[in-house]
Amino acid sequence: MNARRKLLWAGTGVVLLILLLYFRTRRAETPWPSSEPTAQAPRGQNDGGVASPPASPLQGAPNPSAIPRPTVAPGTKEDARKLLPQLNDVPIVFYGRLVDQFGAPVPDAEITGSIIVDNGAIQGTRRLTTVSDVNGRFQLSGGKGESLGVMPRKLGYGLAAAATEFKYSHFYPESRHIPDASKPVVLKMWKLQGAEPLLKVNQEYKVQYTDAPLRFDLIAQTVVSNGGDIVMRVTRSPGVFSSGNRADWSVRIEAVEGGLMDSAGLEGTTYWAPETGYQPSATLTMSTNPPHKWFDGFSQGFFVRSRNGQVYSKLGVAFSINRRPEDFMIVNFGGVANTNSSRNWEGDANTLKVQ
Repeated sequence: MNARRKLLWAGTGVVLLILLLYFRTRRAETPWPSSEPTAQAPRGQNDGGVASPPASPLQGAPNPSAIPRPTVAPGTKEDARKLLPQLNDVPIVFYGRLVDQFGAPVPDAEITGSIIVDNGAIQGTRRLTTVSDVNGRFQLSGGKGESLGVMPRKLGYGLAAAATEFKYSHFYPESRHIPDASKPVVLKMWKLQGAEPLLKVNQEYKVQYTDAPLRFDLIAQTVVSNGGDIVMRVTRSPGVFSSGNRADWSVRIEAVEGGLMDSAGLEGTTYWAPETGYQPSATLTMSTNPPHKWFDGFSQGFFVRSRNGQVYSKLGVAFSINRRPEDFMIVNFGGVANTNSSRNWEGDANTLKVQ
């Protein structure tokens, strides 16, 4: 709790500083606009199955898009403090609907809403609770705040929606949530089918640089000369890497007799491996030449199908290049694998964690 309070105070300080700097630079420019704010365009659907809200606010409900105008001349820290509640104290109204992976409604789920309050005078969290009806619909409302986190729970189900935090603050004009009872936000849940045994993957390797293929066996947890699950091919410019010599390097990652795909941060809400969409390989390039960027390592999540479908893995891969030719390269794998030719990952819903 103390750590969270410190973070909230720190965040408030940053916001106040940004406001102060902004208004000082704006002092000689156009004053605060007098026209009404325009509605935001719909954003469609994201990969987590969350339908974005429409542009217009709900008729008769509190209107979060009515931006209060400042009544003080900007330029001081006190001015910024007075503006903060006008921007962050927004009425919280949320309309949602829960469905499972088959599109069926999820009734009688308990939904907890966490309102983040940060108005310069108060920092903290307020909670709202409700239950979904027979059609999976629910409403959370009450109080004011900067954002709302939504967490549904029901025995026998897991959360399968990646986006569960919604911004109401006017600091986010392009992504503010506008509630509409006629178009509730759809949150997906996963109806569990029955867990299967999974292999925990937690491996670290220190290997000398080579341009030859490196093969890793996730089951035997070792480097192998043939077979395995993952193949890495490292390409490295000669010499010593430093802040003054950011030379190009890259790693090509392949799945043995299978494919892989970027997990896109969906590891913790994916309970079965995708059936299609795998690619033979993925290449991560580090360079100072645009559009690339240079780092001496990377951390990347993958869904992996290997050994002709015998193994399906949720895999976190972390890699560090050797800065000097005599140093080791460091490779880490973390996650879970189903070794039974099954795509079922229900036995472990944790996100990928590279140790």
